[in-house]
Amino acid sequence: TDTRLIINRVKKRDVTKGRLLNGDSAIDSTIFNLNIQGNIEKAENIGGVIGSITNGTVKNITLNLVLNGTGDIGGVASEIINSNIENTIVRGEIIGDMTVGGIAGTITGSNIKLTQIEAIIKSNEASENALVGGIAGEMKDSNVKVATIKGLIQNEEHRSGIGITGGIAGRTEGGSISIVKIEKGTKISGNNYVGGLVGMADAYSESY
Repeated sequence: TDTRLIINRVKKRDVTKGRLLNGDSAIDSTIFNLNIQGNIEKAENIGGVIGSITNGTVKNITLNLVLNGTGDIGGVASEIINSNIENTIVRGEIIGDMTVGGIAGTITGSNIKLTQIEAIIKSNEASENALVGGIAGEMKDSNVKVATIKGLIQNEEHRSGIGITGGIAGRTEGGSISIVKIEKGTKISGNNYVGGLVGMADAYSESY
């Protein structure tokens, strides 16, 4: 099956059940100029645009969504690998039980630039060992540059296990974070490891 996509839609698109794009993944794809609103609930590994994207580009995206499911949950995709995400606005509510983020549940080897998050991002009451962040629950060898975060980032406190929570990412390994702003009034909370930028870090660099 050919998983490559080139999508350019300037019209507003409503989604109710499932992802905007058919299928769980896209490889070597370009997705841009989208305005999406709607709800996706009671599903696994949810992305507001697509399930996962590898070696792709996503840019000029505005999302107004409620996402609530299990697994990896993110405003754009559940998982992003070796991709570039640019000029993205995410508003709404994103809830999951494993990795939860405004852009993706997990991000690996990717560049996230010019991002605006205005959302409630949190784990649910049934979650254990959840990773929650304004951009991603977990980031590996990825770079975030120019981001604004506003809203609530919360790792559910009434549960067992270890929760890791950060304004940008719950946990990072490698990569960098630069030119970011956590807006006044934003609340970041959890029951274990909590940080204004990162809850738990392994060798990453940051600048403001």
